[in-house]
Amino acid sequence: MQRNCPQHGPNCKTYVPPSGKPESTLAIIGEAPGEVEIERGEPFVGQAGELLWDELGKLGVTRDDCWVYNAVPCLDLKKTKTPDSAKIKKWRPHLLDSLKSTFASVVLLLGRVAIAAVLGRAVSEVRIKDENASIVQLDLGGNHKVLCVLSIHPSAILRSGGSPELLNMLRTSL
Repeated sequence: MQRNCPQHGPNCKTYVPPSGKPESTLAIIGEAPGEVEIERGEPFVGQAGELLWDELGKLGVTRDDCWVYNAVPCLDLKKTKTPDSAKIKKWRPHLLDSLKSTFASVVLLLGRVAIAAVLGRAVSEVRIKDENASIVQLDLGGNHKVLCVLSIHPSAILRSGGSPELLNMLRTSL
């Protein structure tokens, strides 16, 4: 499936556009699309997405209540599964412009890449175990301030085999 990627044009096959309602007050930013997301053209529809939506559903939050995107929405999985700092920096202006176009007042940042991209930090500086559930105010300009909630990424829980400690970290941040 070809999509109009903001950086690679209309023939891009790995760009995953945002989904949901820009008028929502909750935005969710992940790291980068996985295979299922690229195939379906929507963020958080793979296993990590299932875990996320299950946990949010317990709180009464559905996909229809959010605007969802990735810090690096276009990634060639044949080369890497994790965006490097150059890709994160390259996509940051687009990500922030996209976030400015929403009505979000709360932004859930899932994982080190999302936290680094939105807050303008190096990935190596992000310490999820120390910073999980922290809240940081970010001024997007034009009187648009958002509260960013820092969180572990659901894929880390899956990679750990479902660690109760990591699952509790996700629940705490939600």
